Amino acid sequence: MSREYLYRLLFDKIKSSGACLILIKILDPAYRIEHPSEHEKILKLEERNCRHYRNRAHIAELMRFYDDEYCQHYSGDTVYRVYRDTPPACRRDGVILNADHASEHINIMNGYRITPDMPDEYDNDIYLFGNCWAFGACAEDRFTVAGFLQKFLNERCLTKKFRVRNAATRYPFEESMIQALSHHYSFNRGDMAVFISHDIDDRAVADDILKKFNFTDADFLQFYDLSGIFERPHEHGELFLDRAHTNHRGYRIVASALLQIILRPAGESKAALPDISGELAKYVRYLKHIAQKRKGGDGVAGCIVMNCNPFTRGHMRLIQEALKQCGFLYVFVVDENKSFFSFDERLKMVKEACKNEKNISILPTGKMILSADTFSEYFTKEEAQDVNIDAALDLEIFAGIVAPILGLKKRFAGSEPFCNITRQYNAEMRRILPQYGVEFVEMPREKSGDREISASEARQCLLEKNLERLRELVPQSTYEILAANGHV
Repeated sequence: MSREYLYRLLFDKIKSSGACLILIKILDPAYRIEHPSEHEKILKLEERNCRHYRNRAHIAELMRFYDDEYCQHYSGDTVYRVYRDTPPACRRDGVILNADHASEHINIMNGYRITPDMPDEYDNDIYLFGNCWAFGACAEDRFTVAGFLQKFLNERCLTKKFRVRNAATRYPFEESMIQALSHHYSFNRGDMAVFISHDIDDRAVADDILKKFNFTDADFLQFYDLSGIFERPHEHGELFLDRAHTNHRGYRIVASALLQIILRPAGESKAALPDISGELAKYVRYLKHIAQKRKGGDGVAGCIVMNCNPFTRGHMRLIQEALKQCGFLYVFVVDENKSFFSFDERLKMVKEACKNEKNISILPTGKMILSADTFSEYFTKEEAQDVNIDAALDLEIFAGIVAPILGLKKRFAGSEPFCNITRQYNAEMRRILPQYGVEFVEMPREKSGDREISASEARQCLLEKNLERLRELVPQSTYEILAANGHV
């Protein structure tokens, strides 16, 4: 199902119900600050992600983000539990929903995260859908956007009473639209459906869709880009735990902005709209350029999509075996800095290992193949092995757009004995790719001794300083890069 069609269905459902649709874009806010603090500079330099604070050794560092009047009762262990205590979402009837959960800090019931102090009597509901910002990751229930917004609305003593319901699942906007379209949610006249995400299309795209599907009256829709809301100078202290997550003070700022939007008089001018170019259009132009540069390798063109975290002997064997089955091979390296090793490090590992191979091109996946936007489960697989995936969007973009541009007829992958998410992804490739004329070839995984080689074991060897075993798992070129970058 295309995103454009999802927009149409969502617009239809909201408009026909008499509710209001509010789209809030928050795009890499820590990176948008023109005058960052020293801490924000470090986040950008290190590409720091949530793994940093999963190490209990960093609890003291984490404490400074909760050292204020809101969190006076917090201990170091409390801070750690607030940061880690986030249950995975689950898929029910093809829809991502929050699984029920009960703890001291995060509570979910019937798919909704608990919003404290909801009024018993109310006129309308405000539904929150979206990513970590909407859910309130790393904060207890009362300190989420929903928690603060409910508090602000209650304090205003408005003639119209609202109940704020937090349905956010931390998934990309596309999944949030599918969620809101399901039978689990019905909207009434005067309700508000608020989506907060980083990948909401800009208003120019929305306007095109409005015109295409004859939405002549667009008063039901509002769009705001709040990416610059954290620009300094401000008096809120440090807000960003890592590049993607804020503390409770950041959620309070978003809730304050959302309150002003909700209370904005009808007809008042809306916020300036962002100028965002289409990632897909840019990537298509890039792929066409790559296709024109291809030389040699007559015959069938194939590809492999790899994360290479790090690049192992198993990866090398897969490439060599794939080259035997096709005239030219494209090796896509996952272009997300959400792994143990940075994208630049992983790309260099692949290029060094393959520098003597012929009829091969190594290139980034961009944001269109195995990315956080197209297949977010891949980047949380270490914590959420029980999730049932839906890789249709990712694979339909690959098979319907990428493969025809490069003339790809085969896609190779290694067998997956360890990871349930990757195993499901392989099964989805086997099901979907042939429908587009692309053969899926799954090869037995390379072994070292009696064990299949895995990048996760290589990472564990690094952590345990087991360099002898590490040398058995990775090519010499990978080992040299690890050494040069201070990993061994």
